[in-house]
Amino acid sequence: MMELRGLHCMCTVGDRLYVMGGNHFRGSSDYDDVLGCEYYSPDTDQWTMVAPMPRGQSDVGVTVFHGQIYVVGGYSWNSRCMVDIVQRYDPEQDVWDRVFNVLEPLGGIRACTMTVHLPEGSVDEAEIQDCPLPTAKSC
Repeated sequence: MMELRGLHCMCTVGDRLYVMGGNHFRGSSDYDDVLGCEYYSPDTDQWTMVAPMPRGQSDVGVTVFHGQIYVVGGYSWNSRCMVDIVQRYDPEQDVWDRVFNVLEPLGGIRACTMTVHLPEGSVDEAEIQDCPLPTAKSC
């Protein structure tokens, strides 16, 4: 990695390993948020910086849905508080946006994406939702 960090999150999109969030140790038991994000490409054996996070998050949940990265909750060292936000990163556009807030500020969240394949004909296609969570923007 190009930027030293702890309590960060990692995930893969395609053939890239993305690393985001976390904290820096500033000494005397003091930390600050790492906003920088980067990915590793095994093809080139190289790290590349991408758009920074708008708000710092450590000890978060992270998942990938439809090729976009979702970072959920966590702790902000700069604000010294748990956060209730979900930020989304679009690797194709290299942009972050705030998607919605979770019900309460929480750290240590874990997240995943699960694809369920229903038996053919078991559900009317009109009843299937891609993204059941309420969001500020449609998924």
